[in-house]
Amino acid sequence: MKSEFEPMTDDEKWWENSWKEREYLLRKTFGETYPPQSVFSFSWKSPFVMVPGGCGLVFPPATPSRISWLYLSLGLTQPLYKQEIHRANVRSEYGWEFGILTTEYSQWPLKVLFEIMTYLKESKNRIEIGHRIPLLFYKNKDDFQPHLRNLENADEHQPFGKMRAMVFWPFLPYLDKFQTSTGYFGILIGTVITEEEWSMAKNFSSTHLLLLLFRAGIKQVSDISRSAVTANPIWANEWERIKQYSQDEAEIELNKMSTR
Repeated sequence: MKSEFEPMTDDEKWWENSWKEREYLLRKTFGETYPPQSVFSFSWKSPFVMVPGGCGLVFPPATPSRISWLYLSLGLTQPLYKQEIHRANVRSEYGWEFGILTTEYSQWPLKVLFEIMTYLKESKNRIEIGHRIPLLFYKNKDDFQPHLRNLENADEHQPFGKMRAMVFWPFLPYLDKFQTSTGYFGILIGTVITEEEWSMAKNFSSTHLLLLLFRAGIKQVSDISRSAVTANPIWANEWERIKQYSQDEAEIELNKMSTR
């Protein structure tokens, strides 16, 4: 084991500076974290699924530019070795960090980010724009425990609320890539959705569903206690109109909504 007094090698210095470069970019963009100058470190029991330097950052609302709490992963875009550095116009490592937006501070988004990072390492699958993954929440005393899986008939307890999945889309107010010395990366925001909304996205597209969420004022914000947006007749009728859009038309309308 390396002694704390043993000087870092050049590779170790490079890795730490590269990691700090990403942290600096996020703080420069979104402001000071909560608590100030802190990160929430993640730890894994198995080295095969761990993300070196993997952690979560929490940014409080920054009115008027951002009225929601923002939770971000950090570590997926960090190359492990200096020789992995690519050209500036190529994505850095995974290419995406993941984020969650909420109206109030909570611990569950950090747990979801940890689950996402673990899932990516375990499954070797990618999560890209428009993808959807199953997600359940269980109430544990005063907190919530998320699980990235489907509800099963054999489950002993019913999950909390109606959220059954998460849909991913670029952070629409921040579509510009974050440029670093090892390449660029972007942010994919995960938004919780109900079983009904999940089916709507499957039958049409994630773009159509997100357009409805934007028009209903939910946008990319996650609220694990809400009902399906179409429970409101106004938005149920709006969905009937959105269903008529082609994929291209839905994307154009969604881009219009994201700039408002």
